[in-house]
Amino acid sequence: MCQLKSVDAKISLELTTLKEDDTVIFKVSDTGTGIDDDFVEELFQPFVQADSAITRKFGGTGLGLAIVKQLVEKMQGKISAHSRSKKGSVFQ
Repeated sequence: MCQLKSVDAKISLELTTLKEDDTVIFKVSDTGTGIDDDFVEELFQPFVQADSAITRKFGGTGLGLAIVKQLVEKMQGKISAHSRSKKGSVFQ
């Protein structure tokens, strides 16, 4: 049985389209614990997670963002992440 700790975090999804070049922008934001600036770019590498305690508690391999990055790039897109420790993260 897995118990999830309640966290006061909000997650939002914003979708924007640019008519001039048919660009679609997805922006996912959260107000969670955030990630240290030094670590943000490493998140797109396979098997990397910001906090190994999460893996021990909830499982996971650290492949999600690496797969997302590959899919986005195959569609000629870009992905970026911005985060502040204890402030939240934005993936776009």
